[in-house]
Amino acid sequence: MAVVPGAEGAFQTPQPHATRIPATMPATTIPTYIGVLDEARAVLGGSGAKGTISNAIIEYADVGISIDTANSVTVSNSLLRNSDRAIEIINASPTISSNTINNNRVGIRIASSSNPQVSNNTVTANSELGVYCIASGLSCEERPYPEIHNNSIYGNGQYELKTENYGEREQAGDYVLNVRNNWWGTTDFNQINSKISKHLFDKPEFSR
Repeated sequence: MAVVPGAEGAFQTPQPHATRIPATMPATTIPTYIGVLDEARAVLGGSGAKGTISNAIIEYADVGISIDTANSVTVSNSLLRNSDRAIEIINASPTISSNTINNNRVGIRIASSSNPQVSNNTVTANSELGVYCIASGLSCEERPYPEIHNNSIYGNGQYELKTENYGEREQAGDYVLNVRNNWWGTTDFNQINSKISKHLFDKPEFSR
């Protein structure tokens, strides 16, 4: 994968028919970024990487936006659609705010030791999962603890929110995923609970 380093981030070299997303995008710019599958449309990664993606349309990618080991990153006011994974976060703690994320396979995938702030997004009509939190490491000790608030997460195919590989409570200790104050498409607790998947051997306590 070719990567174009920049002062505030690193982005994959685009296909000739696509427009490269700069590290910091003026709020007045509304680009459409269309690519082919098997590539990340925008990559922000590496220790100290930082940047802002705002008012963008990102679609038709394996991963729309990949954020890896970067904390000073904001994705806001953008439309992410028609990709395998709209946003993938690995060992990073970005701010994901006020985006529309729909018609992907997975809306937001949060992996390893990630602690993103996810707020005021609409995550809907993704074919499998709205938000997917997955731990990693030899003993699954690298667990994501996102803060997920004030979002509309509903109408996703299998689950609105899924956790995986968090491990047994006896091994992992007590842990809580803070997902208070979201709209899950209904006020019925049983319906909400049926759309939140806790993987076999997982015992996370969800705060709502």
